Amino acid sequence: MSQQSPFSGSSSKSPLPLVPAAALAATVVLACLTGCSAPDEGIPPAEVKPVTAYGLRLDTTATPKQVAFVLLRSIADDVQAAQAHDTTRQKEALRLTHSLAAYSTIAARIGESPNRPADTARSKARDRRLYTFVKDWAPIAAHYIRSFDTDVEAAGRQMLVANETPTSVHLLYDVCHDPAETDPARKQTATLSIELSRESVSGLSYWRVAKLSFASPKSHSKPATATRTAPASGPQG
Repeated sequence: MSQQSPFSGSSSKSPLPLVPAAALAATVVLACLTGCSAPDEGIPPAEVKPVTAYGLRLDTTATPKQVAFVLLRSIADDVQAAQAHDTTRQKEALRLTHSLAAYSTIAARIGESPNRPADTARSKARDRRLYTFVKDWAPIAAHYIRSFDTDVEAAGRQMLVANETPTSVHLLYDVCHDPAETDPARKQTATLSIELSRESVSGLSYWRVAKLSFASPKSHSKPATATRTAPASGPQG
């Protein structure tokens, strides 16, 4: 899926503080944006493999920032398609989001087997639970899609790396509801926390997304554990 999303967004942003109003707005979005979930039919299998989208190939060489960038772009496409009542495009966007999930990490957290069961019925049930889990990511971030960077290098410059280990990374990304708003009190800012983990398949290792949530002001304000690193540049395809 290489179609560029036409959603509105600033290509560069200044860091934005997390405020209680933003958390409240996010709660409203979660409660009201039921349209940001594509139909369940044709649930794809939870199989980690290379993904190509928005000019990036997310294979074993892809960085956490590149994966996070594609995640946010796919979520923006999902939300825009839902708002336009374009079921086909929304389903494609959700399938892309789903393809970026860290299935084994998520499965273990929701009480499923980290590995794909050999039994067909159990495998399909696991696939459905993982798919349902991933469907919640678009409503979480929907209120802020207009501030998502549409350039991978610009996005990378705005992402902070926190709590990094060889097998997991937390990225913090400042967002707001309306990038054109000049009044900070009305800008509705927040900080997304994107957790990525290593998924191993047939001896190959991929960075994939384990969790999307909001960072607390305390975690975002620790310079010792959160530092900006190089842009999320990568191979163009």
